[in-house]
This record gives sequence, C-alpha cells and structure tokens, in this order.
Amino acid sequence: MDIFRLDNFSFAYPEQKSWCLSELNCAIPQGSFTLICGASASGKSTFLRRLKPILAPKGFSKGNIYFKDAPLSQLTPAEQSQKIGFVLQNIENQLVTDKVWHELAFGLESLNLPSAAIRRRVGEIADFFGIGALFEKRVDELSGGQKQLVNLAAVMVMQPEVLILDEPTAMLDPLAAANFIQALQRLNEECGTTVIIAEQRLDEVFPLARQVIVLEQGIIIAQGSATEAAQALLAAAHPFSLSLPAPCLIQWAADKAAPLALSVRQGQIWLENYLRWHQPLPFEPQVSAPAKDWVLKLEEVHFSYSPVQEVLNGFSLELRRGELLALIGSNGSGKSTALALMAQNLACDRGKIISHAKTALLPQNPQALFCQSSVLADLKADLPPDTSQEDLDYVINLCQLGKVLAVHPYDLSAGEQQRLAFAKILLLKPQIILLDEPTKGMDNDFKEFFGHILKDLQARGISLIMACHDLAFCAQYADRIAFCFNGQIVDTAPPHEFFSHSSYLTTPTSRMCRKYMPAVITPPEAIAALGGHLPPAKPPLPPKAEPVIQAAEDEAAEKPALSKKTKLSLFCALILIPLTVFVNVYWFQSHYYSFFALLILLECMLPFYIIFEGRKPQARELVIIAIFCALGVAGRIVFFMLPQFKPVMAIVIIAAVSFGKEYGFLIGSLTMLVSNMLLGMGPWVVWQMFAMGLIGFLGGCIFAQDRLRPKKTALCLFGAFCAVFIYGGLMNPASAILSRQVLSLPLLLSYYASGLPLDIIHAAATVIFLWLLAEPLLEKTERLKKKYAIRR
Repeated sequence: MDIFRLDNFSFAYPEQKSWCLSELNCAIPQGSFTLICGASASGKSTFLRRLKPILAPKGFSKGNIYFKDAPLSQLTPAEQSQKIGFVLQNIENQLVTDKVWHELAFGLESLNLPSAAIRRRVGEIADFFGIGALFEKRVDELSGGQKQLVNLAAVMVMQPEVLILDEPTAMLDPLAAANFIQALQRLNEECGTTVIIAEQRLDEVFPLARQVIVLEQGIIIAQGSATEAAQALLAAAHPFSLSLPAPCLIQWAADKAAPLALSVRQGQIWLENYLRWHQPLPFEPQVSAPAKDWVLKLEEVHFSYSPVQEVLNGFSLELRRGELLALIGSNGSGKSTALALMAQNLACDRGKIISHAKTALLPQNPQALFCQSSVLADLKADLPPDTSQEDLDYVINLCQLGKVLAVHPYDLSAGEQQRLAFAKILLLKPQIILLDEPTKGMDNDFKEFFGHILKDLQARGISLIMACHDLAFCAQYADRIAFCFNGQIVDTAPPHEFFSHSSYLTTPTSRMCRKYMPAVITPPEAIAALGGHLPPAKPPLPPKAEPVIQAAEDEAAEKPALSKKTKLSLFCALILIPLTVFVNVYWFQSHYYSFFALLILLECMLPFYIIFEGRKPQARELVIIAIFCALGVAGRIVFFMLPQFKPVMAIVIIAAVSFGKEYGFLIGSLTMLVSNMLLGMGPWVVWQMFAMGLIGFLGGCIFAQDRLRPKKTALCLFGAFCAVFIYGGLMNPASAILSRQVLSLPLLLSYYASGLPLDIIHAAATVIFLWLLAEPLLEKTERLKKKYAIRR
C-alpha cells in the first residue's frame, strides 16, 4: 500500500503567478525510505509541508493528495499528530519545553494519555535512541546533534506511521549528521516507519534511499531507485548531478560501464578493481604561499556564558591578509562564539582580540539580518553612503537574487536566504568577513559558484573566516583548516595535510581514495588522477510559467450588502450585549458582575464562531487573537501607574482594521476581561468589555476595505474620537449608574465633566500609540493575512 499518493497535484503561494509545485504524480510506498532532493528553491520544503495539512502553507492548489487511499484533508488534527511526524530544519523551532523528559512527554500529554502510558513510552523511546543520560538535562545545555536527536525522539514517541524530515542535518557537524542518519535507518529497518526526508548533503543519506524524487522548479525531473535517479541526472549532465555522493561522481567520470558506486564502501571496492587495470596519474597538491601579515589575531581568549560553563578556553588564532580560513569542529565546540567575539558582538572574559580592518559577520541564522518586507528593500537598508547603484546591481547579480527582489525575505528558501544575507554583508564592504555556516541550504551548483565568489574576494585582499560543517567545501576552497575542540584550536594545517591525515573528520573522497591516492581529498582531484572527466553541466529547465487559476477569486458573485454573520454581529454588539448590561444594572444592581462578564464574552464570541461555520478554526488564527489580547493586557499592566495612558485601544483598533469587526469585538472584550483579572474585578468590567469591544467592532466596520490601508492620520482621528465619545461616553454614565445615585441630567453632566480630562489623556495616548504602532503592525498583519490566507 502507498502511504502517500499525489495525483496531478499543483500548488502556488498567494499572489504568485506560477505554480510552486506543478502536476506532481508520485507514490510513496508504506515502509519505504524516500529522499526528496533538488536545487535550492526547487519546492522540497513546500512538498513536504503539503503532506501534513496542519503545517501546510496557504495558497491555491489543484489535484489530490491521498493518505492510505483516503483524501489527506480528511485527517483530523489529532490523527495528523499521531500518524504523521515532522522534524523541522531549524533545530530550535521545534523545542518547546525546558528539559529533555518534558520535551519527550509534551506530545503525549497533549493527547491526554494516562500518566502510566506516558512514562512507559517516554522511557522506551529514550532507551531506543540512547538518550537516557540526557533525560534530566536542560534542553539549552545540549549540543546541536543532541537537540536534533531529542526532536526526533519527541516525534517518534507519538508512534507515527510516517516520519517527514526537512533537511534535519543542515545545522549538524558531519559526525552528528552521520549518527542522526543512522538513527533514521534504524527506525526504517527495525520499526518499519516510513521515512520521507529532504536533504542537500547526500553522501550519507543517498545510499540508504529506496526511492529518490528529484525536483526542479516544482517539477519531478527524476524518480525511482537511488541508482536510477543518479543515472538519469548524470546521463543528462544536469547541474544537480554535482550534488550526488562523491564516489558516484568519481566512478561515473572514470568508468561509466560499471554499476554506480553510491557509498564510500562501494567506491572503495570499485576503485580497487579499477586500479588493477589502470594506473592513476601522479597528483601533487598545489599549496599557495600564505601572506606574512595578519589582520586579525586572538590570543589566549577565554569566554563563558555562565560561571560553570566555559565555552572558549585559551582560544588562539591568526588570520592573514587575503586568506580563507575554515574553522571546523563539532556542535558546541565554540566556533560560533569565537566568530561573535571577533565581530565584537560579545566581549571576552580574558585574552586579547586584535583587529586591523573593518569586520562583518554573516550569522548562522540569516533571518537575523532581515528587516524589510522585500528583498530589494532589505538590500537597500543601512547601505554605506558611498554605495552606488552599480554596486547594488553587481551584488544582486552576483548572488542571483534578480528573480526574487519583490519577495519577502522570510518567504525565500533556505539557500536563497543565505544568499541574501551574504549579499547584505558584501554591500557593507568589509575587509574581514566572518561566515557562520555559509553553505547551509545551498545546492552544490551554487555552492561551487559561491566558492568562486570567495576566491574573488580573496584576490581583492579580503580575509575570510568561515565556521563550516561542509568538509568537502572546506577541502576545495580553504587555504587553512583550524580544528576547534573543547574551546581551543588544537590544530591548523593546509587542507590536504589536514584531511589526508584524519581518519574520521575528513571528506568522503579521502576515505575512498586514501589507500591508493593519499593526497586526493576532493572529487575533481580524484577524477583528474584517474584520467576521467565529467561533461559540462547543461542549463536547468526554464521555470514553468503556467498561470495560476485562483479559484477563490473566481467567486465573482456579488455578496449581499449585509451577510448573515454581519447581521448577527450587529445584533450582538448593538442589542444583545447592551441588553445584558442593562439587566445586570437594573435587575441585579450590578451584582454578579463576574457572571455577566463571562456572559458578555460568550456573546462576543458568537459572531466569531459564525465566521468559522462549515470549517474548523486553524491554530494559527487563534494564535493571532491570543497575541493581540496578550499585547493589550501587557500594555495595560505596564502603564498601570499612568491613569488612562494605555495602548489598549490602539492595539484593538489595529487588530480590527487588520482582521475585521468580529476579531475587533472579541479582542477588545477579551483584553479588558483578562486584564481586570490581574488588576481587579468589579462591576465596571462588563461596561469596559462592551465599550472596548464596540470600538473594535466600529473600527472593523469603518476600515473594512481590505485593499486600502488606512492612513495614520485617519486612524489617529478615529482613535481620539473613540476615546472621548465612545469609551468615555459609555464609562462616564456607567460611573454615575454604579454610584447608586438618582440619575439626573446635572448628575450625568457632572460625571462627564469630571471624566473629560482623563478622556483627553486617553485620546492622546491612543493617538500616540497609533502613530507609533499602526504602520509596523499593519505591515506585519498584512503579511500574515497573505501567508496564511486569513480573510476578513
């Protein structure tokens, strides 16, 4: 049986003009080990996320996806959590608790399993993965490899039928990555779990795959067994064929008639047989003379994040002018910390750091550099004054960003984000560039181009240090290798000297060839020594520009002026809730205010539930409501010492403008209820809930046009009006009513007069916060609405 089947499935993101995935037809058998690979931005992550609806990106699709012969969309969230496991690319994004055993138990507790069952399954999975020694440790104390293993265990404790992994080894050192892949192999072979994995580093995972699917521009260009897919790519001289395992490339270049060698062991067997009849050419590595003058020096540097954990312990290093120095070592050995110290983002505890040039750091997480809503705007942000348009165009072309200039940086693929971050660094024109995992997420085709970029920078006198887990890239392009272990540099040597003398921390090519050609450490060197050659790569397929049919926009029928949900919202906001307040005041003399506050909250939520009639609300939509409520509550508490000077009304108006009147009413009412639980409940709560909810409702009604973002001036005028005439207009008479005095016009006027100064302060605060917050928050919410297809 096939666990997944895709029938003519296509998908496009909102506002895209072409399909991201186009007419995919493939099946993934139950119990298989399937590898999804392809160049950066080929659609791998989108493909995987569409296999788990709760993580699926919003957009437009056609065709079908089946899970065990039933439509995938029919799975409930609980069934998805149990049957389909997903391990994300970013290790930190999936860790949600403080301790390892909490992380393992979190999913089972969410499913409300009995405590005894949770303990048994957590203990069983800890033993299977050999992480019992980590059981009581804090998650932030673990290395990268340990964290990813805990992520895998936390998913597998749910006992899913299929495990999906999106480049899980991207941030792991080579040995940790190999151990992780071996754990996946055990799961597949010993437990029968279906494994679907997307990867860029293919040396370890490619030989294990029983099925390989290669994507390009969202189209399947090769599929079948690992051997069949590799032969198809090599025969077509496709650029992605350069990403295949090193033994495969070497053997194909020298002996196309032999069966493909996919692993190092198979390569060793082939090479031994091949060299019985062929004599390798002599090979002598070329060693460039290093520059004598240095530009950056670290002398006996010590650094610790806490008194009990010293990360760097006598770290000493010297970078020469125009040199590319590769810093290698396991996760947690101190590489990223050393780079942060060199960039002066941290200060060392002891020792010296001496720099003679301007320094810039490309961090491990490229998103840390992004600050604008498009690639072009991000490139133009914070440019040096002497940057010309020619400089900008050169960097855009150099990093191949021309086709994504209008895209939001967060919507780029991992490889494209890395290229954008590198482009921002180049525009700063530093003389020392620090690179933390620069090849993460890059396909081999661009990786080779990236290596030439680094060499060009060196030729211009720029010095580079890169912390990198890609040993093959370091072997091919670095001038020196520095091995970091236990917070120290324990060895530095040229690449050929270092890797040819290392048994474990070395390249697949070196492992394969060292018995007969000990100096060879990269595929091009091995191919040259064997007298072989690879044909020049052909250009990739042009993107398929079939227009996207946006079915949602084809519903051109005119909607009635007032829909049923709008009528119900009006009834609740203008009749039902005021009636509830009236009953509370005149029949119950403002007693039982807690009960009536909850009753009003339910009445606020009634239109909200009508919005989701016929479909269940997604967690991402509920999270947005919770975030806005949390912002309002936090703002009211932070400014509690300033009478009426609060950001609550501004936040409610922004939420209403972004997501509509029902959201506005609910967020306004819920914010006042929750904040009063912290500041003190009283008979005024029901009035505040109604007043703030009504402001949210009116904001959503007045600024109802989705395509027209209101100007700050209009929002500020509306906020000032609401503060004085709606909130003040309701809360001032409420104070008179709650005073239990005989109501009269003079009494009401006196309450209005005494409350007017505070209303003016409230209006001023609302105007100030709207002026400061409206534009950035509306920009963020517009992105959320587009990305998650949230409609007003």
